[in-house]
Amino acid sequence: MIRTRNATLALVFMLAWPAAPLHAQTEPGADEVAKRFVAAWNEHDAPAFGQLLAADADWVTASGLRLHGRAKVQEFLAKEHSTWARTTSMRVVSIHVRPLSSNAAGVFLEWEIVETAAASEPAPSARRGNNLFVVTRAGGGWVIAAGQVARVPAANP
Repeated sequence: MIRTRNATLALVFMLAWPAAPLHAQTEPGADEVAKRFVAAWNEHDAPAFGQLLAADADWVTASGLRLHGRAKVQEFLAKEHSTWARTTSMRVVSIHVRPLSSNAAGVFLEWEIVETAAASEPAPSARRGNNLFVVTRAGGGWVIAAGQVARVPAANP
């Protein structure tokens, strides 16, 4: 009888205690994936992108192209950084982590990309967007199991 009453009181106490909002929860280290992604972008370093990805990673580009596997994603990002992205810099606007389990998390990276321009050209244009990464624990760290890019549409003048 006493055990039942104590269990009931414990359950009532747990249900009455306010839960921490999801945005306040963090998964230690999962945000590092986003920070390392930005560093790889700014270094235009294809091998660094590869180190962030699981061998069987899935990736959806901003244009909707689906890529499967580290090699394909790394190849795509290397091509991007040999063309339009080679003169860009990315800055973090915000990073939010949502734990999914003890071994997985969703990481939302909101970013801004600025194109560097020669002095004779107009001021750099900025692009804004976000990446959503599903990260999993691997070898003591976190890797991207799946990622998707979305650009914020440019405002019409």
